[in-house]
Amino acid sequence: MIIGIDPGGTKPHALAIYKPGDLVKMFKSSDMIEIEESIKVADKVFIESQYFGGNPSTVIKLAHATGMLMGLCELILVPYEMVYPTTWMSTFVITTRRPKELSAYKWKKKHYQDIIDKAAEVSEITVADEDYGAAILIGLYGVNNDR
Repeated sequence: MIIGIDPGGTKPHALAIYKPGDLVKMFKSSDMIEIEESIKVADKVFIESQYFGGNPSTVIKLAHATGMLMGLCELILVPYEMVYPTTWMSTFVITTRRPKELSAYKWKKKHYQDIIDKAAEVSEITVADEDYGAAILIGLYGVNNDR
């Protein structure tokens, strides 16, 4: 079982669970006990490594959230791998650089929609938001690149 996680600093973590290669469950949670119940039976967990730029408050929250997930994996002896956003996004041909003609707001909106659309395409399900989309794609990256 492979799990992809999009850590949430100010919102719940998004998880996508794959058994053998098929997406079987998605959920969001901030409850580390609930997350542990899923992670403890995983063969490997793929966690998005965070880009720490911008708002210092957001940076601290994301670092804390990511560290808690890493610590949980260490504590329960489940292997994990950190995956840079540019790595999993380039795998699915999602552009990571803002075109000069788009404002930051329009770029963010388009970028999130690209993540949702690609996740829907590869999973053949309706994807509710970019957090689920990212978790789906991080997990699928893990399924395809587990070493």
